[in-house]
Amino acid sequence: MVYNYGTKNGLSGGLSVDKEPKPAIECGVGTPAHCSPQGTVYVDLNATEGTSSHFRNDDGTSGGWKAMSDD
Repeated sequence: MVYNYGTKNGLSGGLSVDKEPKPAIECGVGTPAHCSPQGTVYVDLNATEGTSSHFRNDDGTSGGWKAMSDD
């Protein structure tokens, strides 16, 4: 939601008051198991060859992490 604060010289502006969490890029060690906003990407800094290093949270819950292709 955006609230407009008025116009000046024909220009208008607004202040965002949207409290929805925004997706981010996070990193850490190991497979993610924490809650993050839907769409967040996580990079496992300790990944080895043959293991997934990138994950995406599909539903905003701690169980919503899905491995992304490392191709």
